[in-house]
Amino acid sequence: MWSHTAIQGIRMEKITRLLLVMWVSVLLILGGSLHAAPDGGFALDTNIKDGMNVPAYTLIDIKGVGDKGAKIDVKLLKDGATVTMARATINDAGSWQVSLREQPPSGPYQLIISDGKHSQFVNDLYVGKRDLQARNPMGRIILSTRLKDNMHLQPYEAIQVSGLAEPGRKIDIKLKREDETLTMARVQVDGAGRWQVTMAGQKAGGPFSLTVTDSTHYQTVNGIIIGHADVKAAPEVKQVLASNTIKEQTADKVEPELQGIQEEKKPNQTKPNQTKPTIPEPPPVKKPVSEPEEAKAVAAIDNKVVPIKREFFEPKFDDLAWPLVNLNALESVPNNTPLVARKHVHFAIEPEEVSLSVGQANQIEQIYINGQALDSDEWQSNPLKIKVPSDWFRSGDNVIALVSLQEWDNTRFIGKSGRFNLSIDQFNLELSNNWSVFHSGLESL
Repeated sequence: MWSHTAIQGIRMEKITRLLLVMWVSVLLILGGSLHAAPDGGFALDTNIKDGMNVPAYTLIDIKGVGDKGAKIDVKLLKDGATVTMARATINDAGSWQVSLREQPPSGPYQLIISDGKHSQFVNDLYVGKRDLQARNPMGRIILSTRLKDNMHLQPYEAIQVSGLAEPGRKIDIKLKREDETLTMARVQVDGAGRWQVTMAGQKAGGPFSLTVTDSTHYQTVNGIIIGHADVKAAPEVKQVLASNTIKEQTADKVEPELQGIQEEKKPNQTKPNQTKPTIPEPPPVKKPVSEPEEAKAVAAIDNKVVPIKREFFEPKFDDLAWPLVNLNALESVPNNTPLVARKHVHFAIEPEEVSLSVGQANQIEQIYINGQALDSDEWQSNPLKIKVPSDWFRSGDNVIALVSLQEWDNTRFIGKSGRFNLSIDQFNLELSNNWSVFHSGLESL
């Protein structure tokens, strides 16, 4: 016979097991909607996927998991331009969430989610337009947000082309280099207005263009690069610093990228040469301005008293708040204190041989590759052939940073030739245009 105490013990053991099973089930249900975060990265909620639809005029919640303490930046793009963005810090439980500003019915949008090292993309997101007919009521050709100017492909990588059009129409797609058609395809739009085709991959080269037409409407993707370096595209409109604009931060406060910012001199100060510290503010974003305003804004950089920091040379530093300027047209930039210029360069694979070339009468004091300084004596003795150690550049994003001399000639920063060249495995690129620049306003680094 079982004693009363033994029976109670068996019952408690069963109850404990049952509670354990229920608890594990709850954890699985709660975690089932999230991808497991990869080592050293982050993952999105499984409900966040290509082609998703979100309600109009409602905050757009984006969430996921990742490494504790890491920062996640989320941007919503329309036609390649950022319309809203937010930043979150992954909490102690390994989860994060941001709420992007509400949008009117429109699309397609693209989401870019990044932790500074890894990026994920969500393509063809629509706001308030759930059915395909509502997404394309005029029957035009709408390309997937995967397709964009200056996109980069691997050699012989199949080219996925898709989008929306008027049901029943025939779509002709051509991949061209100058006037030569390399491959083409024809596909019929289905009854719901969707179409897709896979184009044959091509050998390294470029730039290529992709044309898509139904004989009435046309769409073109320009500047496609296959296999070689993919340089950050120049914007259509010149951009400079906007003084009173800050990054939007719907979820978590965006932390300032520049620390130790000092305010401008005030009339009441007894010592006009002194400045007093103030609380750092988030960096401003770029906004389009006219050319006269651009010259005034670039010249006004001298009023900003911000020290140059080591982090400016690192790839992960956010330089979106810096104005874009051509290195061969810096006459409007003050030349009495150091200038930093940054440019992003992307590689499909690890380059085997890389070199730089700059004019002999240049005004550059130091060159940094992904945060590492090239030996100044060696490169300055032969600026027409600057060798870069083979392991300094890598596949993916790379940053070249230049620092001017203390007192420099802003009419020939990169020499009389006005050119800054990059040679990659015998493939040459001219990089003098559209560098992000920063003027310190200080007399020394």
